[in-house]
Amino acid sequence: MSLFDRLRGLTGSSEPVVVEDFESADKVFNDEREDKLEELESEAEDFCDEVENAVENLRNDLEDLKDYEDSKDRAVIEDNVENFAVERLRLLEDFSGYSDVEEMHSDLSDVLEELNAIDDKTEAVFDEANIGGEFSKSLKKLTEHLEKTENFLQTRYQTVKRKKNLEEKVEELKELKEEKTELEEKLDNLDEEEVEEKLSQKKKSLQQLEDSRLRKEINKLEDELEEKKEERSKILDKTGSSMGKMERGLKKMLHDGKIGKISEEGSDILRDIRDGEKSQLLNRDSEEVEEAAEAVEKSTGGGFLDSSTRRRLLQGVSYFKSFKDKKKELEGLQREIKEIEEKLDDHEYHEDREKLEKKVESLENCLQRDKENREELESKGAELESKIGDIEEGILDIFNEEFKREVKVG
Repeated sequence: MSLFDRLRGLTGSSEPVVVEDFESADKVFNDEREDKLEELESEAEDFCDEVENAVENLRNDLEDLKDYEDSKDRAVIEDNVENFAVERLRLLEDFSGYSDVEEMHSDLSDVLEELNAIDDKTEAVFDEANIGGEFSKSLKKLTEHLEKTENFLQTRYQTVKRKKNLEEKVEELKELKEEKTELEEKLDNLDEEEVEEKLSQKKKSLQQLEDSRLRKEINKLEDELEEKKEERSKILDKTGSSMGKMERGLKKMLHDGKIGKISEEGSDILRDIRDGEKSQLLNRDSEEVEEAAEAVEKSTGGGFLDSSTRRRLLQGVSYFKSFKDKKKELEGLQREIKEIEEKLDDHEYHEDREKLEKKVESLENCLQRDKENREELESKGAELESKIGDIEEGILDIFNEEFKREVKVG
């Protein structure tokens, strides 16, 4: 059955109950049932008064029992009767001053259950002493009041229960609609389009940076750096290959002691060349390297080297005889490479790009959060709608149960 059909309620000949909106349903109910509610309130008070009067009569009977004196002066009888009365009076100690008939009924049900719990021993004592008649009558009267109260609560008092239930539902409905309004405001404040626009602008700026003068400067510096590194590699490769050419012949000459007069530094240099220690050789004094190469060249006569070994040895020697220029060129290239790398590291392009990339990342995260928030809020909104619908259905149930005629909302 649709909500619209439910709104129509149970159509009768009476005028329909008109509810302007669900939030004012409790006011309409109270207006429609004003006289009956007052009457029920008065009846509820009467039930409370009647029950309290019956409880008071029961208290009086118990007080009489507490002071019971056995005609045969049997202490055991008197003690049992007194204990019974004291325990029952304790149960009734706090039973007074009720204004809520439902609360009174609930408490009375619990109390009566204990008041009626009389064991066989106590019952035998009462029979032996021929007492308890007035207590039993008062207890029966109180039980009758409980039954009347229960019947009242199950019938006419249902209107009051519906009123209370309705007021709770209306209050909950107002809270849920207020929560829904706040949720809708949060949804309105989520502006993914604005974030997407900002993100698009930053991505465009990032692309523009790649086409800018700064990027061209970076490209030029990177090309220069690559060129200088290639030039350095050529020198280093040539140094290594020249050392390789000299290795075999130099080993034999050093082993056989064929090299003429040479300084200790020169001997170390030749061992570097023989062992392929390029990095150590590059740190040597360039003049000492050239002198060591000339000493080798002067010592190659005598035919102790085969022609191929001697030829390769002299090719390497020829390279190291002008080592000063090679090392100077290499050091110059190293300085230029360092300068270019520093320019690249400090170039404003990198700072600009880093700022833009961070902003793009931040906006992407923001957009993702907004989308997740929207999904969560929309899910909550659907839950609220469902709860609101259930409560409105419940309000209609209350009206239909109470009035048995058409209900119009809005």
